[in-house]
Amino acid sequence: MKRGLGLTVIVAMALAVAVAAIPLWASGTNESGAQSGPKTITYFTSKPPTDNVVIAIQKVAAAYKAEGHNVDLVVDTAADRPAYVQKLRTLVAGNQMPELFDLDADPYAAQLGSAGKLVDMAQYLKKIGVYDTYIKNAIEYQRLPDGRIFSFPNQFVTEMTWYNVDIFNKYNLKAPKTFDEWLQVCKTLAANGVTPIAIDGMDGWPLMRYIAMVPFRLSGNNYITDLSTGKAKMSDPIGMAGVNFVAQMGKYFQTGFSSTDYTTAKNLFLGGKAAMYEIGTWELTNFISANLPAGLKVDYFYMPTTANAVTKPNEYWAFGGIGIAAAKDKFDAQTEAFTTYLIKHYDAVYLKLQQYPPTKFTISDPSAFDPLFIRVQKDQAQYGDLACKPWDVLLPADVNSTMADNLVALALGKVTPDDFARVIDQSLAQNLKK
Repeated sequence: MKRGLGLTVIVAMALAVAVAAIPLWASGTNESGAQSGPKTITYFTSKPPTDNVVIAIQKVAAAYKAEGHNVDLVVDTAADRPAYVQKLRTLVAGNQMPELFDLDADPYAAQLGSAGKLVDMAQYLKKIGVYDTYIKNAIEYQRLPDGRIFSFPNQFVTEMTWYNVDIFNKYNLKAPKTFDEWLQVCKTLAANGVTPIAIDGMDGWPLMRYIAMVPFRLSGNNYITDLSTGKAKMSDPIGMAGVNFVAQMGKYFQTGFSSTDYTTAKNLFLGGKAAMYEIGTWELTNFISANLPAGLKVDYFYMPTTANAVTKPNEYWAFGGIGIAAAKDKFDAQTEAFTTYLIKHYDAVYLKLQQYPPTKFTISDPSAFDPLFIRVQKDQAQYGDLACKPWDVLLPADVNSTMADNLVALALGKVTPDDFARVIDQSLAQNLKK
């Protein structure tokens, strides 16, 4: 019996030595030393599978697995942004949060963070040594009003209005520099039977871009910050300036815009059926000459300005896009190791897709990129100090829904500016009491 026990000990010791000699990746142990088995990490996103962010993340995940890490990334997408938000809230309520998911720095993120459900992303990014590599506007977009950060950026985007060059030339039009000039351009196009603007009216945020523009020029982000906290009203003069602008611009959106989705609106412009289309650089590849429909020529202009503006012409929409948050109770060693790898390898992959990563970068060979990409990058290098904050991120969810619904009615002329303002003020009063 003693001899048998000794043999068992010897075999056990030999096995221990053999196991110790196996590389970490071969044993299924990740860089942090956590024991793995088959590990599935889910990334839940509102982006379609064809989005460059999703494509880049999947490429990085494939590279991670090719290095020997026994991790599978599953990308779960929602049909549209409203459907995504609804499903995310359902998952959270049912204690089924995915490991990684899209999350804006909105009141819901603050709620989840305060409940201890999210990884403190500022702390984590500093821990892995990348926090200071981010472009200021990219990382600041992820910051809540109270200073906390619960998501990391995956892009740096600027937004502009694209226009059909041939249509503009036909009617001797120039890219507008002021809101009054923009309205005049729309008026001229409409008078000649041309649809001035294509817009996605089904999702709330495109219309919210329009109502935010004039208030940003007149107050920076002060007005929307005060509106979201109850210190200002929609019926205040600055708010009404934005409301009246939407009421005027609404006459120039395509017929049936309220039932037009994201892809259809984009295709209306790319198909030459509308003269202008407001969108961000996440769609830049669609406007590169090689990808445009035959014969279509496009150009762009940034947010116009107005008299008495307190912001500079080179300050407009610029942010880090919808960030990615991590569920705290699922952020085990394997998930953390994968997320670290993703963050550190993602930007190079995303840049190769001719997209702007959220970190500071230089291009050593401009010839490897489309001239349009280089041109917009130069614009970004000349960007001012202040970025316009999207209203749908700062306002409470119920107010967002109320505003989205009533913006459609306002643009259609079914409610007056005064009625619109009254409804929003009522919604704010009710929701800020909660």
